[in-house]
Amino acid sequence: MKVLNDSRDPFSHALYLLGVIRGHWDYKNQKTLMDFGLDELNTVNMGLAILTPIQKVLDIINGEECKRERRKMDRLIDQT
Repeated sequence: MKVLNDSRDPFSHALYLLGVIRGHWDYKNQKTLMDFGLDELNTVNMGLAILTPIQKVLDIINGEECKRERRKMDRLIDQT
């Protein structure tokens, strides 16, 4: 997915949706040479995450099971 702002805007830029993060690694406080204090733990960024590519997400959203559920919800909404 690509979203472009107005090209006349000097601060415009493109955004790309690459995927959906579904998990990440947290730093566990351990006694090592690279130990962090309790006040520093909130600022530690491991830089690792589990990412589902956006095409796989779209495959699920556009799959038959999700389509059936959407049709079912549409029928329920139409009945009210």
